Amino acid sequence: MFHDSRISRTALSAAVATLATALSAAALTFPDAAVGWTEASWDTTAYTNTAYWTDGVVNGVFSTNLNSKFTKSIPLPAGYVLDTGLRIDTGSKYEGTMSLVSEGNGTSTLYLPADVVFRTKSGKSAFAFGTLDDATNLTLDFCGAERTFLLDGTGGSLRLYGDIVNGSLKTEGTLALSLCNPGVNPFALRAEGTASGQGIIVLEGSSRPVAVPRLSSLTLDSVSLRITGNSSDTVEKVPAAFAFVTSHPFQSQITLEPNAAANLTVELASFSVPDSNAVTISGDNLGLPPAAGTANLILADGALPPLVPATGSDTALPIVPGVYGGTSYEAMGSTFVTYDAAAGFRPLDPTAEFASNIVSGAVSADNVRIAASTTITLDAPTTINSLCFGGANAVVNGTGPLTIASGMVFYPAEDNCYISVPVDFGARRGYIALPYGKRGYITQGFAGSNGITFCTSIANETRSTFVVSANTTPSTFTGDVYVNANVQFQDANFFPHGDRPGDTFVYATANLAGDTVINGLYGSGNINRTWSSGGMVYVGDNDSDGDYAGSFVASNLSLTKIGKGTVRLSGTAHTMPTFVVSEGTVILDGALITETAAATVATNAALRGCGSIAGTLTLEDAATLSATPADGDAVFSVGGDLVVNGAPNLDVAWTDDGTASVVEVTGVVDAGTADATLVVNFPSRSEGRHLVMRAAGGFTADFIPGVNSGRLTLSADGTELYCDHTIATVITLH
Repeated sequence: MFHDSRISRTALSAAVATLATALSAAALTFPDAAVGWTEASWDTTAYTNTAYWTDGVVNGVFSTNLNSKFTKSIPLPAGYVLDTGLRIDTGSKYEGTMSLVSEGNGTSTLYLPADVVFRTKSGKSAFAFGTLDDATNLTLDFCGAERTFLLDGTGGSLRLYGDIVNGSLKTEGTLALSLCNPGVNPFALRAEGTASGQGIIVLEGSSRPVAVPRLSSLTLDSVSLRITGNSSDTVEKVPAAFAFVTSHPFQSQITLEPNAAANLTVELASFSVPDSNAVTISGDNLGLPPAAGTANLILADGALPPLVPATGSDTALPIVPGVYGGTSYEAMGSTFVTYDAAAGFRPLDPTAEFASNIVSGAVSADNVRIAASTTITLDAPTTINSLCFGGANAVVNGTGPLTIASGMVFYPAEDNCYISVPVDFGARRGYIALPYGKRGYITQGFAGSNGITFCTSIANETRSTFVVSANTTPSTFTGDVYVNANVQFQDANFFPHGDRPGDTFVYATANLAGDTVINGLYGSGNINRTWSSGGMVYVGDNDSDGDYAGSFVASNLSLTKIGKGTVRLSGTAHTMPTFVVSEGTVILDGALITETAAATVATNAALRGCGSIAGTLTLEDAATLSATPADGDAVFSVGGDLVVNGAPNLDVAWTDDGTASVVEVTGVVDAGTADATLVVNFPSRSEGRHLVMRAAGGFTADFIPGVNSGRLTLSADGTELYCDHTIATVITLH
């Protein structure tokens, strides 16, 4: 229920504190969408008018009967508490703007001790808290906690007009969240995109001066930041605690949209690009001297960002590593970016500020843009600053090598551009921006000591099919690899392994050839095969650890865990012909290996966690299978038989409710070798009879209790194995 909070300030504060404490302890649940707001007219209707709520119960659900194109205001009394938050299910026909507002007696406080979920199918719909009018605006009090606004969908927007106090804001989703008025209480904002789309945070041009920064900290996780200007000159300050993060494949963006009659200046207290990400900076008239209709993105202390290399001529300008830019939103990511101390970040002019040729054997600080259908041959060591392909069928070939001093490479939105010469990034990280849905190629190896990031220069674009071919000159680079785009690695030796340190992070799609060896594996994307290539992916070289939340999606690409490290798999859809733990440990953290013909845990290796193996699982002598509770689940499932060779271990854990974790076997627990014995280990004895294994096809292997175990007993029908707290004995099953 929602509470009319026309009560004393002391009582209100106590109520809010109680609500916040209670709600922070458990996940929020919302009423069914079939109940909620029922009014479809578009006059002004008070939120507390129970005549327009199903059964007169105010429950915070706005369902799909909102179907007008008009604006609707829903007044709230001052000091109201939305104790279960809001869910807005606007539906595909809704194209209007619905606003929660103050009753009209001046800006009032709305207490929000719970979260907001906003769903829409229409790109024209919007929901707002407050207005630009002080008489109807709202201050949002988050009751001392971080509040999540889940923007679940692909269209529409959510606008917050008032100040935010007493808490921080987290946004998650693919829609646009607009902060429309500056307020006087800076707050922390953490914005996260999703795997299916990139969120947008909009700092809209305010109707009043920005006296203080709106934000105390800002973290963008695969989210773009768009800042619009007011009709008068606007200065927007972004705080020192400003960070880009990548957990999805989309590239971070900063877009400035000044009012045509005024200058928009955005002042960054700090700026850096992490190895895991790349950034596009674009804006109308970006980096021109301040004037009407120009945008300037500057650093607060006047210091330069990292620039490479030193300035020279008009074609030897320094550029910002990891950053691509454009002169408008439509042109974002089409060129490199430099920095001017007076005007700030500025995209390079694609025609006037690039050299058009590379001289074989020369050492140059030029940024080079190769025109369409141009071939350049380099048969001696050559150096340039950056390399940009300007159109289809542009090629750099030869024996080289070509040193790209800045590490920056750009492929265009046209087909068949090639780097067919060995490339050296030196101590710089290589940033390779891939084409917009088109095909580009690398056919020689890379050298360097700071890794490579594959990215897309356009937001939300992962269709790009980039090919790294089998190289006649092998790659020798070291450092981490980030796959933030769709890349086909036909070169199975591309990734660091062996004497080459560096882990692999897959956030988009890595299409691998057979028998690929990598060190640590991280990320949340997809691992597929290159066309019809199959074979084995060896993960964990150099005893590396890993934590992969993505999926293996190829039916002919198998996985073998090597090395003494630990790899966690938490994706939910792994498809592979074979799955082998040959060394170290694999933890299935709820992972579902859905199409596995055979899985094996080798001698002295371990498979732990709670997940599922679709096929037959074989445990070799001294191997360990450990059913360890994960995410509240305490069941390890085997879709085929469990084959026991020698004397492997089954480690059983206690769950939160005091029962034992369970191994479920669809087939038979079978002795693969003579005198095969499965040793069952508990962390400690516990009173009672505890189910530890269920096999629908029965048991043919022997069992013995291990350390701290009691007596093993079998159910009357021969399909369930229990452990009792009694004298340890051996149970023989035939």
